[in-house]
Amino acid sequence: MRIPLACSFASLVGATDPPSSTIVSINSATGDVDISQLPAMLTKAGYTPDPEVASFLDTAEITTLEYVHSQVVHTPPHTIDSEALCNFVKSASSKLLLRSECAADANGEAFGGREQSPPKKKRANSAKLDMDLHVNDPDAVYQKHLKWMNMGKVWRLAFPHVKRKVAVAVIDSGINWNDPDFAPLKGRVKKKSGSYLDGGWNFITDSSIMTFVDSHGTNVCKILAAKGNNSVGIAGVAPNVTLVPLQILDENGKGPLSRFLAALHMAIDLEVDIVSMSLGYYLSGAQARLMQRGLRAAQERGIALVSAIGYASELREDDYPCRYGGPLALCVAYMQDDKTRNVLHTNSGWGRRVDVAAYGTNIFTGRDENGELRYFNGSSAATPIVTALFAMLLSMDIDPMVAKRLILNNVDPVELPSILEFFIDSCTCGELGVPDWKVYSQDQASPFSLASERSVFLRLIV
Repeated sequence: MRIPLACSFASLVGATDPPSSTIVSINSATGDVDISQLPAMLTKAGYTPDPEVASFLDTAEITTLEYVHSQVVHTPPHTIDSEALCNFVKSASSKLLLRSECAADANGEAFGGREQSPPKKKRANSAKLDMDLHVNDPDAVYQKHLKWMNMGKVWRLAFPHVKRKVAVAVIDSGINWNDPDFAPLKGRVKKKSGSYLDGGWNFITDSSIMTFVDSHGTNVCKILAAKGNNSVGIAGVAPNVTLVPLQILDENGKGPLSRFLAALHMAIDLEVDIVSMSLGYYLSGAQARLMQRGLRAAQERGIALVSAIGYASELREDDYPCRYGGPLALCVAYMQDDKTRNVLHTNSGWGRRVDVAAYGTNIFTGRDENGELRYFNGSSAATPIVTALFAMLLSMDIDPMVAKRLILNNVDPVELPSILEFFIDSCTCGELGVPDWKVYSQDQASPFSLASERSVFLRLIV
């Protein structure tokens, strides 16, 4: 039985149990091939298909994710397992001259993002203008990293050049749309397939109703785009954003690859501008190739991808989606809490695919339900900062590939903490830099021009 994308992924994958699905991608010279058609195709070609697998496929729950060229087959324990199904796909593909990938589902997780110090209870502030950021959000006073980045000046210089809103999908846990910092960011987004999405989508409950027991997605979205200058809460880095949260992580911060691909499929269907991913999967073989196909499909449609590298202070060569890279992708590490020096955090991952680093230590994200100050840490916190910079560039109608080059060509060097110098110097690693916020806020040169790919963001005459 084939079922549409709107099937319940809650029924396919338990919140804490190992995934019970198989992911397949089968291609002919003319396009994608539906796995359920393989038995008939084998019969037509003069072969006898495995009767047990053929019977299973006749009634199996299969979700087709056409935009990422994959299908998710529900393979619970009492039926055909992933190994048997993949062996069938491999054999059939060989006989029918098809290309295929097949693998058991895999769990991913949120990267970092947990508090490193106890929250502090502070009296609620009244709305007043913050003299550095020029916003009236009462808790902006605690957003020291935005002040270090000169965001008040950046916003002021950017404003005259903004031409459109940017749709940013955040693949993570859910958010609360009733939060006044999120409510103005909610939009009704049209899909290429014809229908509309109201706000975001929860792939666990198969509905537009978000759950937010795990605050990971809330923190990521607050850093990225919390509505600024609205007399409540805090200010996110990027204004002019339509936020599209795509919830795949459960209350334990886990989410299977099948859900990730479903979310990526929806992001492509919605034609978002950027996908932000503060999570990761440790993949190899067919699982990695299945993810690669999805990431490549998104970039081929002009969607920028910003993702977090893992943590644990080590070389990370198998972290996806960071590992894949691509012309419209950025992989983000995180720095220590230091105003004067750009120092890679000792818990940050590194590797050849890492492009930039951003602040990711004790990033203020507002207050919890008890009114206590809430701080967020890790590459999960750094990633939305870089996503927001990307979104600001796209809001000026800059081509995504040019926007990426602008970011990479205007970075300051990142220093290594002494504890990491030996390890990183002894491996081949990409050059690491942090966006130079001084460049993005300087008052010089000529009015903004797209004539040169080396044009510097916001070198304006005031």
